[in-house]
This record gives sequence, C-alpha cells and structure tokens, in this order.
Amino acid sequence: MIKIFSRGYTAAASMEARERVALAAVFVVAFALRLVPTVVYPSLINADELFQSLEQAHRLVFGYGEIPWEFHVGTRTWILPGALAGFMWLGDRIGDGPAYYLGAVHAALAALSATSVACAFLWGRRWHGLWGGMIAASLPALWPDAIYFGARSLSECVAAPILVLALYFLDDQVKRPTGRRRGGGGLFLGLATVLRMQLAPVLALVLAWRAIEFLRRRASAVAEPPLLAGIALAFGAAGLVDALTWGYPFQSLWLNFDYNVLHGVAATFGTEPWSYYLLGLIEHWGWGFPVIFVLAALGGWRLPLPVLAAIAILAAHSVIGHKEYRFIYPALLLILIAAGIGLAQLTAWLCLQSTRTARPFAVASLAGVAILSMLFAASARMRPLWGSYHDLIAAASAVSSLDHVCGIGADGTYGGYVYFHRNVPFYWLRNADEMSHDASGFDVLLTKKTPPKDFETLRCFGDICVARRPGACAPIPAAPIFLSKPVTAAANGN
Repeated sequence: MIKIFSRGYTAAASMEARERVALAAVFVVAFALRLVPTVVYPSLINADELFQSLEQAHRLVFGYGEIPWEFHVGTRTWILPGALAGFMWLGDRIGDGPAYYLGAVHAALAALSATSVACAFLWGRRWHGLWGGMIAASLPALWPDAIYFGARSLSECVAAPILVLALYFLDDQVKRPTGRRRGGGGLFLGLATVLRMQLAPVLALVLAWRAIEFLRRRASAVAEPPLLAGIALAFGAAGLVDALTWGYPFQSLWLNFDYNVLHGVAATFGTEPWSYYLLGLIEHWGWGFPVIFVLAALGGWRLPLPVLAAIAILAAHSVIGHKEYRFIYPALLLILIAAGIGLAQLTAWLCLQSTRTARPFAVASLAGVAILSMLFAASARMRPLWGSYHDLIAAASAVSSLDHVCGIGADGTYGGYVYFHRNVPFYWLRNADEMSHDASGFDVLLTKKTPPKDFETLRCFGDICVARRPGACAPIPAAPIFLSKPVTAAANGN
C-alpha cells in the first residue's frame, strides 16, 4: 500500500488507481478554472493579446484581419498564430461564429496550462505520495494569477507551461534520464525560447546545469546529445517558419531585437526602474508575498533548477527598460510550483512530527490554499483584472450577430475582426476630422461618446455602445496603419 506521506516515495512506483483519479481531477479543475476569464466571462490583458496572436490566426483561417506594426515589418514569428489557427479552424468546423472558434482556441490553451499543474502533482507525488501531489498542485492550480494568465494567447503565457514541461522532462529525479526524455525536454525548452526570446537566459542556465551534471556524473552523458538535438529541432523549425513566412531564417528574432533593443521601439511604450517587478510583486501579492516566497525557497531544496530559472527570468526582465507584469508570468508559474512543493514538504514534516494520520494535515493545507486564493481573487488588486476589456469584447462580439454590415468604425475604442467576424472595412477613428471624413464608409459604430445624429444606439456594454445608421456604405479607403517614428526609422535603416 502506497503511503500518502513518505520520505522514501519514488517515481518508480507505479500509480495506483486513486492517484490516476487525483491527477485527472486536478487537471480538470485547473482546466475549467482557466476557462473562466477567457470563455465564461472573457477579458483581455491588453491589445497585444488580441492583435499579436488571435487576430493573426483569424487572418490565416478566414483571410482578413488587422495587421499590427510587428507583423507589418516582420518582428513576430508565425509559430503561435499558426498553431492557434489550427484550433480556430477546428472550432469553426464545430459551429459558426466567434464563440466556437475562440472557445476552441482557449480550451486548447487551458489544456496546455493545466499540464503545469499535472507536472506539479507528479513532482509532489514523487516525494510525498498522493496527498503530497495534490498539495503541490494546489497553488499553481488555484492561485488567481495562474488562473488569470493561464489560457491567454500571449507569447509569455503560452511559453510558460511549455517551459515547465521542459524542466519536468529534464529532471533526473523524476525518472532515469533517457534519450527520449532528454530530447523531449530539449524540444520544449527550445520551443519556449523561440516563442519568447526573453527566456534565452533560462536556456543558457539549463545548458550550464547539464554541463555541470555531465562533469559530475558521466553515466548520464548518453542523454545529452538528444537534449541538444531537441533544442536544435525547435530552433530549426522556427528558422524554417520564418524563412517560409518572412523570407529568411530567424528574421523575427533578429528584427525583434533590432527594433526593440537597438532602435528602442519598446521603450516608447514606457520604461520602469530595475526594481519594478520586485516591488510590484510585493504590492500585488501583499500578505501572500512572504508566504509564497518562503514556501518557494523550501521547495527549491527539492526543485533547484525551476527556482533558479525563475530567478533568471526575473533578473533578465529587470534589466529591460520596458516592463509589464505579464512579462514575468513564466517566473510566477515556476515560483507557484516551487511553493506548492514547499507546502507539501512542510505538511509532510508536520505529519511526521505527529501521531495523528496524515489526512487532516493534508486537508488543512488544501483548504488553506483554496481560502487564501479566493480571498486574493476577491481583493482590490485582482477585482479590476477579471473584467478588464470585457465590455469591449461584448460590444465587438455583438457586431458579429448583426446582419448586412458594410463597414465598422471605432470612436474612442477599438475592436478586432476576431470578434467582429465581418469582412468589411474597419476604421480607427482617432479624432473628429477622421469621424467626419470616414462616417459614410461604415454603418456600425463602436463608441464611448455620443454617436452622430444619423446613428441609432442599439445597445451599450458598460461605457461602450454599438450604434448603427441606415443605408449603404461609401467606398472610402481606411487610413493606413500608424507607424511610430522609431518604427519608421528602424524600417528605413536609420
């Protein structure tokens, strides 16, 4: 009979039926929770989530969509939009409209995100059995940040669970190292890096870690070539995709560095001091900050490489001028997993110091994580995030249900064809002159202002209203995409 808490528990022990049920349960719970902020009550973190991936996937599947400056000049890889396009196409086969194809996309992303929770469970089970696995999975499954970011279409949110899979496959403590595991770990590690080039320090860290292990234990040397082959395969695929879509290999990686670092385009969106992430985490997590970091430090005793990877991500992003909280989500996910392992370790220690059975300690730990997660989810720091841009999504989605739309305008707000799903001209109205000039080109208007006299308000979603006028649309060309001065200078080679 497998003990529910044990120092001698090993990964070699085959999983019992109840453990398989527990693993499936934590996966399903994590999967379902991540659909809440993306499908049940959809929200956006910012415009990048829409235009950098979902809109481009819509272009691939349906042939039309907005083109942001990054895809205008070629600083983004098509790997992520291409993968999302596959699920978008599948959703469109199931039913007609944004609800189906976006539902399919976010279900796939939620499933990918839930694999991190499964890895946490398996790590916890490795050392502490069934209850240890459930406790280890509780923080990455239930903590609001993991739920909020988990199923997003942003590159950092997609790369995060892929990075966790890489570290799990490369963990010698989980299973005896084999060429297949090393190759898979290298493939995932390379894929996470090409999706999010800011994760390159983690790639360097893992290679240095493996080099040290190679010198210490030459018995595992046979597994190192597959690791390098997996990384090379991921980078080779990325180079091929760029060659097929942009013209030459690795164009998106180089131009991203050229525009955002050498020409300072990213800095035009704002810069922050090096302490931004550390102070931001302290403020955002509040009372949870010391608790999680103490538990993560304890978990780092069992999982040193994931903790070091989180530190590398935080350090690398701290020296980059343009900072946003979402950029460090891969580090946050690794911290939460390490903290879950630390909590399982602490619970096991309390259990071994007591003559009582382990179950009360385990249930108390799980209940504590659930209660604290709910309190943080309802806190003043998280409440605004759950409804971020929800009104915009609702208003834009309402356009998809209108008949005979011949043009769409946005005054004081924006939209996206991924929600409009109408192949008609779209006008970004930046001022009153553009409104006056382009008004006859569209018959549907999204606005935060009082609509023009010939438009009738159909419905309002918060402060965004959908208005419509009768009649046809004049063939007025939409204004070309706006390129900032740094982007134009970089494009001209200045």
